Parts: sequence; C-alpha cells; structure tokens
Amino acid sequence: MKFAACQRKRSGSTSPGIRETPTRFLQVFHYCLLAACLIAICSLLIVGGSSLTLTSAARNAEMGGTEATRTGRLNGFSWETFKPLQNPSLDYSRFIHRSQRHASIACTSCHARSDNSATPRFPGHKACTDCHLSQFTTPAVPMCVICHTDVNSGNPPLKGFPTKFNESFNVRFDHAQHNTGAARPESGCLACHGRPISRGVALSIPTSISAHNQCYTCHTPSSKSSAGREIASCGVCHDQRSYARTSTSARSYRFAFNHAKHGPRQRLQCVQCHTLTAGLPQSRQVSSPAPAEHFARGGMNCGSCHNGNRSFGGDLAFGDCKRCHTGTTFRMPM
Repeated sequence: MKFAACQRKRSGSTSPGIRETPTRFLQVFHYCLLAACLIAICSLLIVGGSSLTLTSAARNAEMGGTEATRTGRLNGFSWETFKPLQNPSLDYSRFIHRSQRHASIACTSCHARSDNSATPRFPGHKACTDCHLSQFTTPAVPMCVICHTDVNSGNPPLKGFPTKFNESFNVRFDHAQHNTGAARPESGCLACHGRPISRGVALSIPTSISAHNQCYTCHTPSSKSSAGREIASCGVCHDQRSYARTSTSARSYRFAFNHAKHGPRQRLQCVQCHTLTAGLPQSRQVSSPAPAEHFARGGMNCGSCHNGNRSFGGDLAFGDCKRCHTGTTFRMPM
C-alpha cells in the first residue's frame, strides 16, 4: 500500500475524485461563456432589427406604412389585420412640394418638358406609383383628385394645371448674368421688358406662369449653359422660398417721367440710365436714376442729361416747371 501510494505520488496522479474536479469546472465555465456569447449575439440582433424597423418606418411614414404593409402580405402573413394601410396623419388629397420625400427628388421626376409650352403638365402615373403604389391601389385614398376630376368614372379627365399655388416659389434671376456673353438676348432688355404699361410710363415685368414664354426663348427643353450645365428644369430658377413681385412703379413716374419718351427714338439705351449689380436681391439689381434735376447730388439723375446741353436748351420751354411737374400736388416754389 505504501509502495503504491508512493508510486502515484511520483507519477503526479491523484485520486479519481480529485482529478475530475478541475475538468468539470472547465466544462461549466465553457458552457457559461458560450451562453453569454449567444445572449450577446441575440441582443445585437434584436437591437439591430429594431433600428432597421424604426428606420424603415420613418422612411415610409410619408408613404403610408411599412414595406410589408404596402405589399399587403409578407410570407403569407397579413399585416392588414393589425395596422391600417394608410397613414391617417397624411392628407393624400393635396400635393405638397415641401414634404421631405418630395423635396428630395428632382423636379424632372415629375415635370419633364417635351416641348416649349409655358404651362407645365401633370406627370404620368409612373411618376407617382414609384412611391405611392399602395395609395393607387386603395380606393378610399383621395390621391386621384389631385390631378383628376370625376374619379369615379372609367377614364377620369385631367384637371387644368393650376396657375396659383398654396406654396411659395421664389424666382432667381440675375440681370447682370443675362446681359453678358451668350446669355444676353438679341434684343437685350427689351426681350423681357418690351411691353409698355401705364400709357407708356413703365415697362412690363414678366410674372406668373406666362413669364415662361420669355424664358423659354432661350431655356428650351434640351438647353445647356456654355459650361455644359442643364438650364431647362424648374430648379434652375425656382426654389421654395417666399416671393414678392418687383414693383412696376418708381418715384420718377410721379415727376412726369415716361419710358415711351426716353427710348430708341431719342437714341437712348437702357444702360445709359440703369446700371446692373450682380448678387443683390431681385428688386435692387437694377438701379434707377434719381428724380432730381435742380439740386442733384451725384449719381445718375435727370440732370445728368437735362443739363442745358443735351436737353433744356433752345426754345422748348423747359424753363416752365410745369412742363415736367404735371402732378396735381405740385406747387410752384415761392
């Protein structure tokens, strides 16, 4: 017995009970480590799936539901039992340009120009169904009334394209840019401001959709700038900002100034009275002469021409104040 014990001690062996203890401990440790890894992986999958679901929901909220909702069924399971097909917070009877999804797509996705018509056309169904297939296939959604009348008929007629909008669209126009190089029209300023108004006192300023008639003379559907940039789509001139028309009135008009008497017949050109400054707000890009002759303080004014040499000379009775000051509020100086 003593000899056997000594032999076991020399060989490093122990009793079966003592030898099995670390082995079982290692097995339990490995099982715990594996279980912890599995739990961590499952947690990541659950969190990742939730993030994807939230991202998908945010991306599709504007379109009226998740991808599974739009297709109707996923792997044979219908989500319609638990979630409405449409987003009840959205009004599908109105088209809103400023919505996040609509603002992210190019204007040409809906407004493709095929000719030089000044009035835009409604897009075809393909432009809508790329995103709104579920709304097109749901009878209760009033999306069709945006473009059509009598939607209950077999072939609903199209509405006329609106000429007034509930949303603001600014107009970006640089007078200096359009008066240099290839951008300058052949007839210069008169290409846009050639129609006299107020009995010739003022000149017209293009506005509303009819202004496209002047713009499209150069901005044809396939037109490009000298640098190769596309200059035919809506976004070239318009964005969604507030817009205010440039006034067709001026202080000079109250002092009997008349454009009809200051034009080609008098061998005058626009640039002799007006200067252009790039980068200024729309209403300040073109300067106007000050309506001053008697006490002018520099700059372009009536006295720049009416100085006794070119005008106010001879026997034209320019010494009579009322030749120019015809307003009912004018009083002769004492």
